[in-house]
Amino acid sequence: MRRKFFMKSLNTCLLIIACLVGSMLCGESSTLEQAHNSYKKGEAADNFLERSQAFNQSLTLYKTLEKRSQNPNLLYNIGNNYYQLSEYSWARWYYERALLQSPRNEKILYNLALTKEKLGLNEEKNFLFSAPLLNLSIYEKSLLLVLFFAFAVLLNSINLCLSKKKIVYSLQISILLCLITCMSLVYDYYLAPVQGIVMHASNLHRDAGAHYALVQDDPVLEGTRLRVLGIDKESSWVQVLTLTGEIAYLPQESIRLVD
Repeated sequence: MRRKFFMKSLNTCLLIIACLVGSMLCGESSTLEQAHNSYKKGEAADNFLERSQAFNQSLTLYKTLEKRSQNPNLLYNIGNNYYQLSEYSWARWYYERALLQSPRNEKILYNLALTKEKLGLNEEKNFLFSAPLLNLSIYEKSLLLVLFFAFAVLLNSINLCLSKKKIVYSLQISILLCLITCMSLVYDYYLAPVQGIVMHASNLHRDAGAHYALVQDDPVLEGTRLRVLGIDKESSWVQVLTLTGEIAYLPQESIRLVD
């Protein structure tokens, strides 16, 4: 009797969970469709007011989904709406975040290039990101690590039975690949430099405060990507490395971290 009661309760719980998940997915699908339709309406609009209303509606719908999920396609679509609304620094911020999860996505790369052109930026590409392994997302590297590890375990099992040189060499290569992938993941999690996007033109100061001297006469351009060295929580100023290699400070509200 107890076992039957337990099984019935378990089935009821699973059914309720399935219904809740199904309703959430249906609601998300409906919101995505509405957002997509609003975006298309904005593209087809004949005047500025209609375009602005449609893209803002699409943006609002996409941003409600951002609270639940931050997959690259969603971030890319939010970036597209900001681009259409001529808010290019926000568009870049979302494209950069999408690239972290999908670094080889041609659509994101193309729209990011257009956005930097609109912002008047001409940044040099970091040679580090041309390396094949470093051009993978954390998720992809994690999958590779699991595959290399499983292959190494398999080869080790075969080696215990057959003990041939070719198998030993393959095992050594698999272990080496595991180590390289693991080191790359450690770099991504703990050593990779934090990047930030300047949301509006801001002066760069030599220390945390507007009363300190300027590092350069001209403010840093909106949409510029800077390496973030630290955040002074007491003063709400961010320490950054400028494009010329100097250490500078700018207000925290002027920059958003790419994470």
